[in-house]
Amino acid sequence: MTWQRVSNFVADDLAKISGMKWVMQLNKIIQACLASLMCSSLLAAPGHSRMGLDTTAEVLRRPIAVADIIQLARVITPGGSQIDRRSPDGRRFVILLSKGNIENNTNEYFLELFRTADVMQSPKPRIVASLSSSSNRPAIQDVKWINDHSIAFLGERPGEEQQLYVADADSGEITRMTDERTSLTAYAIGPNGDTFYIADNPVLPMLDDTTRRNGIIVSNQALPDLISLRDQLHAAENSKLFMKRQGEKDALLVQAEGINAFSSYSPPPMFSPDGRYLIVKCMVTGAPPAEWNEYQDRWIQREVQQRQPVVALYRFELVDTKSLHIHVLLDAPTGYAHSDVLWAADSRSVVISGTYLPLNGTQGSERRARQTKRFTAEISVPDGDVSPVTDEEVTLDQWNANTGTIRGRLGVPNGPAVQYQKTGGHWQRVGLKDDDVKLGRGVEISVEEDPNTPPKLYARDVKSGTKSLLLDPNPQLSRFQLGKVEEIAFKSGSGATAEGTLYFPVEYTVGKKYPLIIQTHADDLSKFMIDGPYTTAFAAQPLSGKGFFVAQLKEDPLRIRTPHEVTDEAATYETVIDYLDARGLIQSNRVGIIAFSRTGLAVGYALTHSHRRFAAAILADISDAGYFRYVAMLNRWDTGWDSELANEAAPFGKGLATWLKNCPGFNLDKVSTPVRLEANEPGSLFFEWEWFAVLSYLGKPVELLYLPDADHVLVKPANRIASQQGTVDWFCFWLKDEEDHDPGKAEEYSRWRKLREQPIQQIQ
Repeated sequence: MTWQRVSNFVADDLAKISGMKWVMQLNKIIQACLASLMCSSLLAAPGHSRMGLDTTAEVLRRPIAVADIIQLARVITPGGSQIDRRSPDGRRFVILLSKGNIENNTNEYFLELFRTADVMQSPKPRIVASLSSSSNRPAIQDVKWINDHSIAFLGERPGEEQQLYVADADSGEITRMTDERTSLTAYAIGPNGDTFYIADNPVLPMLDDTTRRNGIIVSNQALPDLISLRDQLHAAENSKLFMKRQGEKDALLVQAEGINAFSSYSPPPMFSPDGRYLIVKCMVTGAPPAEWNEYQDRWIQREVQQRQPVVALYRFELVDTKSLHIHVLLDAPTGYAHSDVLWAADSRSVVISGTYLPLNGTQGSERRARQTKRFTAEISVPDGDVSPVTDEEVTLDQWNANTGTIRGRLGVPNGPAVQYQKTGGHWQRVGLKDDDVKLGRGVEISVEEDPNTPPKLYARDVKSGTKSLLLDPNPQLSRFQLGKVEEIAFKSGSGATAEGTLYFPVEYTVGKKYPLIIQTHADDLSKFMIDGPYTTAFAAQPLSGKGFFVAQLKEDPLRIRTPHEVTDEAATYETVIDYLDARGLIQSNRVGIIAFSRTGLAVGYALTHSHRRFAAAILADISDAGYFRYVAMLNRWDTGWDSELANEAAPFGKGLATWLKNCPGFNLDKVSTPVRLEANEPGSLFFEWEWFAVLSYLGKPVELLYLPDADHVLVKPANRIASQQGTVDWFCFWLKDEEDHDPGKAEEYSRWRKLREQPIQQIQ
């Protein structure tokens, strides 16, 4: 609120009880006094000078809070390098945005329609669909144009399951196309209107008359499901493929075996252009071929040997949409990788990326190449003949019917553009011209952002190069103070170069030292991350506003699932403290750290094995190399691999000795750090329980926040408040001895004060 508005409010109130003439005079006096107070206080404040007193609005900006971040709009990208979904004729496109509604505990989604011809002038978008979701699912996702006038998407309203909708782009009328009792996770609409979709299995109770009488024979059920007596995880991992023909009311069950969450993305089911075939990625349900053990992929080898498909033993199958006959198109595993699918215009072949190729009929160097590398390959339909395109990791963009070239990007969606062409029956990489990279689009839509610049959407005329602002999703950000973000690089404990970004305190004063919070698990440091790489626990800018330095570290992907991953990552946490301490920026005895997901392995190790004492820590929905989690999940899926790598063996026989030495769970008596744990669904409670139970027994300060219906990456505004605002409060309490005066948090601080004062159990 500006000083002008303060004086006006006072004058307005007085005007209700007195005459206007002297009130207006009083208003002028109040404005003069407040302006004088403002200038004197600002000139006395550290970090301000006369040069900083440009405008009142500039000075009165406040630090951003967690609640503010939740209400920011986000641009939802469909993947690849393009953020817009364009109509077949190219005349219109839609952009999807979302924001949190704290009052309703929902997330609101908006599908905005633009006319391509207007974007370089003054575009006036129109909302063609607006839905809100009270679940962990998006209210709108998987947006596709059916034709130039109709847009399909998966959507839901509060309390509903996710279904297939179609929006009329001209009238804005929305029609619900399915009425399944469970949520849809993927769909494909053919050129004749036939629709295939994948739907979740219902979650059924395990307890019925038979099991009440005879009990349950336990095999591969999940322990959380056995405790709750609901087959939650089994249902989530077993979906069904349906077909609904145009004009018919009822859907047909096409396939139930091998259809699960991995069949719904990377890639989703995809029609051939003529509508005759549908490609689906399916899990191998029978015993995998013994020959697959030759693939030099640890995921594949482990699952083949255990005869237990989890994430690697998937292959592509072909559905004949007329007969509904299904057969294997590519008899080779995809491995644990993302795949793209591009159909040829004549529907006689398809290009698939990120998959291994069959070994049968190969030998020598060709066989060795197929054993060790994933390929992009052309597969003829329906016979399945294979023609390799490249063994480079490629994200596919387009198969140009006119030139016969395949275009894509190396490595990641925004990597360098590449092009392949078939000559003499063989594919080879060819050069690109500037026009090739533009993919024939008259106007390109892009997001521009950097660590200090919030994302904005721009339109660029490909021919002239002219650029115009299309959309600023969050102009209100100018009302907040944000900490400056600086890129950092330093030598880690392993000798490699570690990277990160450093958020400065909002009211930073040169020469003053501040407490430090270490955030982990980032992969792309070029983006504007206001809270961090994920919404679970991370709160970079709100922490900056509370007077913390925040070091957002990049996770080294080359370390993942290597023998030294945990120790090298833990050493990086130590060296970033040394690096910032040497720069004279931080109070090295006031350092907090946040682990999320996989980085729980290294942070847990640091808390039990590092020579550094962290002043406070948060372990949010983490992976854990502990014994309790290992045995609790061992019958269900292969969660044991990470634990065996981190602890150098399985915890049996001689291997138990290395567990006693390395495993954080067996060394919790060494923890001297107040720890806040967060479990975001029943399964993850097992990952946190060992820490909570043992630290509680030892009298160590520990708290466990359990969010039973949350997702791994938090979605619901209320869950985000509990997690991210909890992060801010936790570190302010332990590192700065500060408490929020909100009466609603009185019980929270009473609980934490007791943790600070409780006696610690002495272990002999």
